[in-house]
Amino acid sequence: MRHLRKFIPILIIITVMILFYALGVNELVSWEVFKAHRESIKEFIAAHSIYSALIFMVIYAVLVALSVPIGFLLSMIGGFLFPQPLSILYVLIGATTGASILFLSAKTALKDFFQKKVSKFFASMKEGFRKNSVTYLLLLRVLPLFPFWLVNIAPAFFNISLRTYIWTTFVGIIPGVFVFTQAGRGIDMIFEGEGKIAFWDLLNTEMIIAMIGMIILAFIPMIVNNRKKK
Repeated sequence: MRHLRKFIPILIIITVMILFYALGVNELVSWEVFKAHRESIKEFIAAHSIYSALIFMVIYAVLVALSVPIGFLLSMIGGFLFPQPLSILYVLIGATTGASILFLSAKTALKDFFQKKVSKFFASMKEGFRKNSVTYLLLLRVLPLFPFWLVNIAPAFFNISLRTYIWTTFVGIIPGVFVFTQAGRGIDMIFEGEGKIAFWDLLNTEMIIAMIGMIILAFIPMIVNNRKKK
């Protein structure tokens, strides 16, 4: 029985993926469908707030677990559909859940498969995890030093516990989630126009502040390295 436990994460991914396609949810996750039915979607959410939030978080978790690179788009959609701070919370839960499932899969049933995929990055990550695994993992979440899918998998091979992985993921992605959900508040302006995404249409005061904060965070590693050298 213990031997079979390691296959639970991958079975969850397979089961949810089958349901994802069987129920036709995959056909709904597109910009065109969302644009065409946005008013109906918002009316449904207003009438079924809890149910719609669960659907959104499940879809987000599934796509993250499958390493589909549209997290930023889903975060923007979440910011458009749900009010703050609920949109941030829903994205955080969905992203953390999906990442945790992928982490457990990389640590158990798919360990050999994922190890071959990410082994070439180990050399550049090994020192960071060796010195302070928690701080380094938080840094990887806050700053886009590596692709999101890679940061989801790599900690499985550096003896990171699930508890540490979950809270560092949840906390570390907050700045990025805040920026993209804030950007989602400008989607209405895009739809009212010709539907073309213009960066300036997405800007608002909160997003500008968040982006400045992320830029400052991006310079912190360079400042620390310069002080160490001196």
